[in-house]
Amino acid sequence: MRLPFALLLIICVSSYGQKPIFDDIFSGQNIGDRQSETRLLVDYNWETWDKSPSEVELGYFSFGVNVHLMKDFPFGEKSNFSFGVGVGLSSHSVHSNSGIMIQTDSKTKEEFTALVPYGSNYTYYKNKLATNYVDVPIEFRFKTKGEKSFRFSVGGKAGVLVNGHTKVRDEHGKRKNYTLN
Repeated sequence: MRLPFALLLIICVSSYGQKPIFDDIFSGQNIGDRQSETRLLVDYNWETWDKSPSEVELGYFSFGVNVHLMKDFPFGEKSNFSFGVGVGLSSHSVHSNSGIMIQTDSKTKEEFTALVPYGSNYTYYKNKLATNYVDVPIEFRFKTKGEKSFRFSVGGKAGVLVNGHTKVRDEHGKRKNYTLN
């Protein structure tokens, strides 16, 4: 995880002064006195779960990163409002003391996924859940005009899981389980 994170950071920092990669596709278009913009958004986040079982302890070093390329579409020549849409990748890594188990409800016979904490007699060194998504972010944006502009945006994203796996390292070695998709 450290090497891909370091490479991503180097690419983002070194590409800042370069010619835009998607210059032909996402070239800025003048619409009146406004110019449509393309933005590269990079989010670093700390992962946590809301309403997880009380026995489940999340590791402190549970981080994620989101990288999105978004195109701005102003609503008109003089409008302060615009619409942004793009494509992106998200990667999340959650460390915990629990395993993801498929269980069956005794009454309905339906299968469901549950977090089951490892027992105190099980010794592990690393346990993590890793997920990767392809995302489509959408934003509604407001930007004032002038030299010192104010920006505000509200939006969301939808994504498709392209890779999900668990990784456990214990006294028996390393194991990865790719049957989460």
